[in-house]
Amino acid sequence: MGTHSGFPPAVSSTQDAAQPNSDNDGDGSGDLTGVWRLAPGRELYPGPDGVWRCAGPGDQFTRLRGYDDFDGLGPLLRAGGHTRNDLLRRLPQAGPVLDALRRAGVVTVSPSDATSVAAVRGVVHLDGGGYPADALAGILGEHPGVHLRHGPVDEAAVASADVVVSIAARLPDRRWLLVDDWCAAHGTARHLVLVEGDRFVIGPFGVPGVSAGYRDLRGRRLAAGAADELRALWAHLEASDDGRDDWWPSGPEVAVAAGHAARDVLAHLRGEPAPGRHHQIECVPGEPVPLAHPVLPLPPTAAAP
Repeated sequence: MGTHSGFPPAVSSTQDAAQPNSDNDGDGSGDLTGVWRLAPGRELYPGPDGVWRCAGPGDQFTRLRGYDDFDGLGPLLRAGGHTRNDLLRRLPQAGPVLDALRRAGVVTVSPSDATSVAAVRGVVHLDGGGYPADALAGILGEHPGVHLRHGPVDEAAVASADVVVSIAARLPDRRWLLVDDWCAAHGTARHLVLVEGDRFVIGPFGVPGVSAGYRDLRGRRLAAGAADELRALWAHLEASDDGRDDWWPSGPEVAVAAGHAARDVLAHLRGEPAPGRHHQIECVPGEPVPLAHPVLPLPPTAAAP
């Protein structure tokens, strides 16, 4: 939808929407039971010149032309809860503009409200405990279709799960390598939540054959330098009894770590790419936003670290 309008600089970010084709191209004709609503972050409203606008993220404004009853359509899309047939019964001429708005990403079509929450389904095994496990279980537990399991994993648990989330206050290097191999063998997705020093690191969200897992992350860290030092530290951290209790960052950092992990898990269970599939997120104390570090799979010919 739209190209720059050529208006004066005060509204140079405003675009004119292409007028909808009067011939229904069928984009939305099959969406008879889906709910039509404004896409997240979009607003429909009359502009200062009386022409209706769509405002989107990043101060993007689009003039909406070629339809005469946005006064009627706008409130219906803002409210949501209406199928295409509902909208056309109220506004019989709205078909072409609905299709144009959908193509432009202004509106979305989703399952009916009665089934949208239950659409997220799968088995999630939480391998580990502590504050982030409790917070993550609370978020995932809001979705009735998500079956949560807790406790250490074996290969059978990995094989029967859709996602394994490994959570640790100290890196269990050899065990995480073993779980990574099980996930690769059974096609099970895996997320990582770890304390390193004074901070949480989350991810990457590994999908076998698609995105990097723990073995890839480990190999790239060793290749970056200080390999002997890292191996010695990891062996120390994995010692069965070093006389220390687990230490977890607390407060907002826990919520941030759990939120990043939950976002990826839920996206994967919906059949969507997980946002964190190509990055490790680092929650640095005192910093306003987390840092994202790219992590790519190792080449197939790379030697095992």
